[in-house]
Amino acid sequence: MDQRPTLMLVTDQLPYPPRNGVTLPTFHYLEQLRATHRVRVCLLHAEEAPEALQGLADNEQRFGPIACVPLRRRPLPQRVLAEWALQEMVQHGWQAATPAAAAAVAGLEPAAFAQVLVSPISALAKWRAVQRTHPGLQPRTTVAAVSDCTAAEYHHRLRSAAPDAASRAKARLDAWRVP
Repeated sequence: MDQRPTLMLVTDQLPYPPRNGVTLPTFHYLEQLRATHRVRVCLLHAEEAPEALQGLADNEQRFGPIACVPLRRRPLPQRVLAEWALQEMVQHGWQAATPAAAAAVAGLEPAAFAQVLVSPISALAKWRAVQRTHPGLQPRTTVAAVSDCTAAEYHHRLRSAAPDAASRAKARLDAWRVP
């Protein structure tokens, strides 16, 4: 029997083939972690984007069965109000497409996983939305692997010799979103 700890990796893009700044680190996380852990992959994808599932068979051949959970965004007015309440960023606002969609993850038994690794940060927002729909998804530890440098970029722009008005406004918005 395999004694290695089990890890669930939650992502919002299929990791293979590695093709961009999101899939490249996720692919390498999987390749390295499989040497020391049993890894299950959970793909959170937009319900209206079936292209997110192209290449699923190739990924399952490489990484094993992948749990696919379709999500949809809440209406824009609800997302704006949630941002004003400092609950989440307006570009997130995800919810499980149906209760059955969230239940697909429950079949993975997340509480049995040593850790849940979430990469990139956009997948973390989606994972939290799924957890709200299905509260039983509470693993012992969730680790966010942030492969998103947008905030650092605006921080740098704000400290440049002559930041423009848009950079200053974006930097202030990012600072307001910090909580």
